[in-house]
Amino acid sequence: MKLNYLLVFGIVAARNLSPKFQYEKEICVLKPSPLQVVYPRRETCLLNSSVEDSLNNTTNHHTSTSSFSQPYQYDYHPRTSLAPCSYSNKSEFELCVFADSEFVSNRGISIVTTARRAEFLLNVTSMKSSEDAHDAIIDGVEDTRLSLAKYRMAPIPGKGIGVLSKQKFSPGDLIMAQTPSLLIDARIDLLPDDQRLFLLSQSIGLLPPAHRARVLDLSTHEPNITDHAHRVSKIIKTNTFFIQSPAIDPEPRHHYNALFYGISRLNHDCRPNSGYHFDFKTMTQYVYALRNISPGEEITVSYIDPVATRAVRREMLLRTWGFACSCSMCQQSDSGWRASDDRIALIDIFSKDLESRGTPHMAELFVSLFEQEKLFIVLYEAYASAAIEWNRVGDRWLALKYAYLAIENGLYSGGVTNPVVVEMQALAEDPEKHWSWMLL
Repeated sequence: MKLNYLLVFGIVAARNLSPKFQYEKEICVLKPSPLQVVYPRRETCLLNSSVEDSLNNTTNHHTSTSSFSQPYQYDYHPRTSLAPCSYSNKSEFELCVFADSEFVSNRGISIVTTARRAEFLLNVTSMKSSEDAHDAIIDGVEDTRLSLAKYRMAPIPGKGIGVLSKQKFSPGDLIMAQTPSLLIDARIDLLPDDQRLFLLSQSIGLLPPAHRARVLDLSTHEPNITDHAHRVSKIIKTNTFFIQSPAIDPEPRHHYNALFYGISRLNHDCRPNSGYHFDFKTMTQYVYALRNISPGEEITVSYIDPVATRAVRREMLLRTWGFACSCSMCQQSDSGWRASDDRIALIDIFSKDLESRGTPHMAELFVSLFEQEKLFIVLYEAYASAAIEWNRVGDRWLALKYAYLAIENGLYSGGVTNPVVVEMQALAEDPEKHWSWMLL
């Protein structure tokens, strides 16, 4: 995973559902949402009549999990494709697959989560998106108005398929904006393997055919996989991004994993040239340039926390994704990577000191270390520390300087809801009213 239903309230509250839900037969829908799901072990909901009629002619999707040992066949019916739920006796939750084949110009989306969280997503997000602002699959062809003008997919020696820039990008330029193919509740890993694999395969199977083919073509870091369930599992493990749940999520302790058919093609670099963040309101992942990117240069992101020594980074990448990192930072000479590790050690020391007994000059060195390490993806954290330290000694102008730098850089990597960005916006509004003013 990279550093990323709707809804019938839980098992216990099934009798206290919103009027949006109606029960009959084995089909469930949240009206007027187009998202559908099957509950095979209890009461289920009824789709609206226009969709119900078409369901009479669809294929039964209650497929045995034993079918994973055979070539998997998908029965696709636009806006009527259904998938089952799985219940965890240990944790008292039920995960289902919710799918909308018409989401974002018929690109489609599948969401694996609980009924409660699914309803939340429907209520707080637009669950739609302007096709002018996003890369889109329309009849299996990418929208050339945005995506193909900016980048292209191409083989990268030693990395498989990657993304190459087709133009010059400056810091802050938007590179990609894409809604998820799959949004998966992380608790799926608590289910038995057969149930987990079944739900994951069904979530891919409910995507429109062209979109599904793109997802199944993503890297597995493991050649010659013939078993469908194993391939699905590897694709999701290799290509998903960690998505932190928003504070207003009804179950905020549980994060999501998101897979994007395009953004998931971005390869790793320990010092990437782009950063990303997910916006729940638009259900979109945004990728921005962190530094100047030249035409023909590979666009990269970091799969891990970059503030780590070379040995820690390489071990994590090998253990989780199965590859030995070959980025420029990891391929430095012995003296180069040792100097880098020393800077990382100092960053770790200063980050602790700045929390308790920091000084402005210490914060200035902290910023310098981040810049020397080319840690552009988290540089806003160092800027924020400097803003706080200068505000503590009453230097309004230097505090504002670093607050604005933190906001600018943080918006690219963390988005408008990032806690550091929010804190720096509060400081920038009026340094003297911020909690850190003259806090000696």
